[in-house]
Amino acid sequence: MSLTTAHIGMIRQAFTAIGATLPKPVTTALTDADKLAHANPIPSVTGEQIADAIAACILEDRDPLTDDEVQRLVTAQALGGVTGRNVTYGLGTAGERRVVAAMRAHADTILGALSKAARTAGETLTDAHAIIGDHDLGESEVVLKLGPEAARRWAEARDALTLLRKIDGAWVALANLTRFASTTVEPALRLADLNLATFEKVGRKADAWAIVRAGAVIDLADATTIRERSQRLSDEREARQVRIADAPREAFRRVHGIGKVLA
Repeated sequence: MSLTTAHIGMIRQAFTAIGATLPKPVTTALTDADKLAHANPIPSVTGEQIADAIAACILEDRDPLTDDEVQRLVTAQALGGVTGRNVTYGLGTAGERRVVAAMRAHADTILGALSKAARTAGETLTDAHAIIGDHDLGESEVVLKLGPEAARRWAEARDALTLLRKIDGAWVALANLTRFASTTVEPALRLADLNLATFEKVGRKADAWAIVRAGAVIDLADATTIRERSQRLSDEREARQVRIADAPREAFRRVHGIGKVLA
């Protein structure tokens, strides 16, 4: 299985999981790709078959260069090789290219559907957090002792977290296929618009539950907001470095009662 096939599969699985339908041009391209992937239009042809056809022409005093059967066999071997797999593989990749082109053209719509589902799943996590608190979702025994409402919210939260992982996987797959965003962006920023303090608290690879526990809201990034989030985080880091660098000078001014010089 190629990486492209795997990425397409992850997006299809995510849309099945969220109960949404991909844009019509994408579904058409997927149907075409499935058809091409299972097509076998070129039979395998051996050198012996070609030789037999040429021999028949010679024995019947016909020109093998103009013979339909010889031309058919030679063309089949040229296109499909000895096994016929050359064309089969080529058709599969041709189908995938059609799918990728359709996804690239409709990336915003795809992201919109994923974002809507992520927002709903995020709200489920937020509601669950209000009931079960900061417990890890793996602490089933502890959570279940909190009562039936907590148990219900806990089960819903686990399902929502699983769904969000599929959605995030589809986001990364789409980024790989269409290049709408860098795949090296901080993972936590894909799921939420975090300030530097929260980002450093939860960590760059924080999952949705950790983000909600930190008081943030799940909001899947799109092509524009992922760049804005990365830039804002970078700006906050730079501003902090400036403050750190200026700290000794500011301390000196306070101690000696020196005000800042206005430009």
